[in-house]
Amino acid sequence: MKVRLVAYRRENTGSDTYDLDQFELDLQKDPNVVVNYNWLDLKDPSQRKSSFSQTLKLPFSNANNKFFENYFDVNLDTLVYNAKFKFPAVLYVDSIPQLKGFIQLKSIYLNARLYEVVIFGDTADFFTDIKDKQLKDTFTETDINNPDLNLQNLAYDHELSLANVLASWTTGLTNILGSTTNDVMYPIFDYGHTFNPYSTAMFWDPNDWSSDVNELGQVNGVAAMNYYGLVKIGNLKPAFRIQRLFYLIAAKAGYTIKSTFLGIDGDTVTDTNFFSRIFMTLSTENQKVQTIFNVSAGSEAPFIGFEANMTVTQAETITISNDLDVDSCFIENVIVNNEVYDPNNLFFATTLTAIAVMGAPAVTINCPSIQFPADTGVETLLPTGTMQVETTLELTLPAQTNTSSNYNAQLTCRWYSQTEIDNLNWGGYAQNVTNAPYQSQDQITVTPDSTLEYTFTNNITPIPGEIYFCVFTLQDLSLGTGNTVAATIQNCT
Repeated sequence: MKVRLVAYRRENTGSDTYDLDQFELDLQKDPNVVVNYNWLDLKDPSQRKSSFSQTLKLPFSNANNKFFENYFDVNLDTLVYNAKFKFPAVLYVDSIPQLKGFIQLKSIYLNARLYEVVIFGDTADFFTDIKDKQLKDTFTETDINNPDLNLQNLAYDHELSLANVLASWTTGLTNILGSTTNDVMYPIFDYGHTFNPYSTAMFWDPNDWSSDVNELGQVNGVAAMNYYGLVKIGNLKPAFRIQRLFYLIAAKAGYTIKSTFLGIDGDTVTDTNFFSRIFMTLSTENQKVQTIFNVSAGSEAPFIGFEANMTVTQAETITISNDLDVDSCFIENVIVNNEVYDPNNLFFATTLTAIAVMGAPAVTINCPSIQFPADTGVETLLPTGTMQVETTLELTLPAQTNTSSNYNAQLTCRWYSQTEIDNLNWGGYAQNVTNAPYQSQDQITVTPDSTLEYTFTNNITPIPGEIYFCVFTLQDLSLGTGNTVAATIQNCT
């Protein structure tokens, strides 16, 4: 019975990574090689251990010194062999492979002039390679210019938009690189954001009940949508195709999969009748999908947003105007001064000059505002796309105006940018903020003789350094003349 040990590595540092040369290693005379074989535990394959040999001692022969490159010589610095890396090896008995895997150098005995090695089988190498990895590691790539830098794989990054949600059910959503992927899908789940969901309400058209008042006294808006169970894309969370995940995990660890059941054959991933249809839900620890946000390099954190409200009710006389450009139609005292939470430092308590004559301010409005971090040149990262802002204004309105006229007014919520306001051409005559292009607008018909919450949903574009102001107006274009009402601002959130 003849025992042989064959190892493989590149001949020199200039050789191609995959160009491996064979090295026949010398064993001691009549070696006693003991191999421990481990069998697969089908109940827990992650605990599978590879077969391995007992330690072998190899002499300092010319063949062995050539493979290990005289590793005992500490003065050598340019070597192909490295004890930290794995090198393929096969243990033969009478030309029959008994253990195929990799060789590991354990010790060097200078006085005895021996290398001590062990041979590990590669049957469990996959689980060994991934056991300390996290799922997020699958979606990073090593920078080719800096091996210590991990870059995010952008193939599955996408905007959470209605178009992408719908496309994820059919042809596949569009990622930020402009290509299509069907490995991310948004299943229809109610994650607990609703209060009183109806079985059919999740697919209602919001336009069919735009002025509906629910049992909580909320009119339209996100709060009412959530109450009835209407599907809102911001409440959905993505799911990832298990088949693709298996492929990525194996590829990341340097392995390939060949399985008809899984629908994977090397780099080819195909549709199957069963396995490719299974998805894994994501972000189970969060109520909603989170976006990365930072204000400088290295300060990455989840984009959480903010919440702020009023601490004191405000009485105000509001002119219900029939003219969009009359400054008195503004609700001027929405004093939002209590910051509930703001980990991303977005809430910005300030005032807005709304109208000017010859450049001289005439009316100042207290209103909620947002300021995005300025671009300091150190990789400021703001959310892409648009940011959704939900604003709830609780108003107490009388039954009619002071001139005994019934009114059917529209309460409008507009978000204006400081840049657009600054760009107004005053021209020596009266101008107000409604002449500026607004970033977003939402509108609800008010109910006279009531105290109700009016909830608005607006989308604004994150621009470094930009300030956005939330301005409310009350208008009824059917009125012959403007009329005033004594209103109370109960709260604004």
